[in-house]
Amino acid sequence: MKVGNIQSVFAVFSYRAGKINVIVTDGLEKKNFTIPIKKNASEEDALMAWAARFQKRQKMKIIAAGVLNFPNEKRTATRLWLEGDIVGILPESKWKNDATFLRNVFSRFKKSGLSRVRIGDDRKVHPEFLVRLKDYFSYFPREKHNLLKDVIGMHEKAGLRVNFINSTSNGGGVALMRHSMIRFFKEAGVQAGWYVMDANQEVFTVTKKKFHNILQGVAQPDLALNANDKKIYEKWIRHSKKRLASVFANSDVIVIDDPQPSGLIPHIRKRYPNVKIIYRSHIQIDSSLIKERKQQETTWRYLWKNIRDADIFVSHPIPSFVPAGVPKKKVVFMPATTDPLDGLNKKLADEHKKYYWQMFNDCLAESNQSPLAKTRPYIIQVSRFDPSKGIPDVIESYRLLREKCAKKKIPQRRIPQLVIAGNGSADDPEGVSVYESIMNILAMDNYRHLATDVKVAQLPHYDQLLNTMLSDAAIVLQLSHKEGFEVKVTEAAFKGRPVIAYRTGGIPLQIKNNKTGFLIPSHGTTEVAEKMFTLLEDAKLAAKISKRARKEVQLEYFTPYNAAKWLYLSLFLTKKVRRNGFTANEGLKKYFKIK
Repeated sequence: MKVGNIQSVFAVFSYRAGKINVIVTDGLEKKNFTIPIKKNASEEDALMAWAARFQKRQKMKIIAAGVLNFPNEKRTATRLWLEGDIVGILPESKWKNDATFLRNVFSRFKKSGLSRVRIGDDRKVHPEFLVRLKDYFSYFPREKHNLLKDVIGMHEKAGLRVNFINSTSNGGGVALMRHSMIRFFKEAGVQAGWYVMDANQEVFTVTKKKFHNILQGVAQPDLALNANDKKIYEKWIRHSKKRLASVFANSDVIVIDDPQPSGLIPHIRKRYPNVKIIYRSHIQIDSSLIKERKQQETTWRYLWKNIRDADIFVSHPIPSFVPAGVPKKKVVFMPATTDPLDGLNKKLADEHKKYYWQMFNDCLAESNQSPLAKTRPYIIQVSRFDPSKGIPDVIESYRLLREKCAKKKIPQRRIPQLVIAGNGSADDPEGVSVYESIMNILAMDNYRHLATDVKVAQLPHYDQLLNTMLSDAAIVLQLSHKEGFEVKVTEAAFKGRPVIAYRTGGIPLQIKNNKTGFLIPSHGTTEVAEKMFTLLEDAKLAAKISKRARKEVQLEYFTPYNAAKWLYLSLFLTKKVRRNGFTANEGLKKYFKIK
């Protein structure tokens, strides 16, 4: 793959006898190099310096590299990732030679340079190594280290086996969280696995439109779950029971993520009565609609017949997301989380950002859009192309902002552009239609004059690409009409970007209004435009908001705390920690001292 004039390549770095042997390939031809190591220099420093020089001079981007025979292979791979933006691949067995290792590295990536999600025949997902456990601890106060270490130690001592099941291995927040969490668990020595069901687009149409959209209150009023939908879904569940039988049999605790796999719960409860089951709801369930509308009541009644057999019901920390029939003693509140060291959040050098900027403009060119001008500021919303994400409001707010810029005679160089970007998800069939509706809006008379300054991009699943786009934005929007707990708000705050968002779902828990961002009532496009204009014109206010946003991001919004909470819940359910008469939610709050 080429990004601009930069060729993507893959490599193996092999340390032997005081020098580093290198093989580089673009998939067609291979080149060999030798990196000499000067006296008193470390092999890692020599490697990092050579890789930086090589990529710049040769106009190549090393996507991933095997790390072989280094004194500390994990440390070397971690440096490649954090400093060089290169995925460091560790050897999994004794390789015959460097060329064999290179073939293995190359096979893990697609022609586009995207990582292939490795899924075993048993449907187990195997995320790539990125960083060591100790690297996470640098992001947390020292007094919190023992808390995390203790719960990991208790879980290891108990020998519990925890497995997570969901519908897709990439795209969307659930998959992102599971990739990060399983990497963390593996480094912590925890017995945990993540399994995905076989993809089925007919089923995903039902689960997206008739489960998610209806429960969130964004489905068409005449849409309803019917007998044929149930037949399609239940056939898939029967198939999945067989595919995942060994997972059920080898688990102490199973976590079912979202409605898609919820049909498995009664089977697990009946066939494996000793296994504890946790249901994790990742969406905003509009529980008031379940009482008021048959459309929502029909879907929820069907799903609840399965979900009610779970031992715990985990929700985002908003009580209204929990339907009235769920027993309070079963309810646990946990926020969605992001990972401080993955591609979405790690710090990127300017040289690496240039590569992803070119990748973004290449994506625009493929859809006949002009490049984003880096000489001008831009406003961004990153989200799935989904009816609940309020993208028409984003466009209208931008139109109103441009009107204000025109009235105040803001010079062209300071007039912001708008970026609407996001990835697709394998279990979301609506992305294409929503994308097309956005382009149709921009062709309307009200917006046609702005269209060249609005960049709409369905981006490949390069986390560093989204990282770059969020990091360099002047303002981040999140104008969702329905929202669970939006990790993009957390990620923007972590990068010190001011966020303007609708006061919906869990977002008010993530933003302190007028301090770390701005909360606007839904459909308040005029007020959104006013806040954008204020931030663009008042540099001191923007800097103040940015500094507070970065400083006040809560620890519980990141992978280590999230992973530790799952371990605690497993210990609680299997009675490996004292319950003291607490519910699971009370125990969790006490243990982690959550307010």
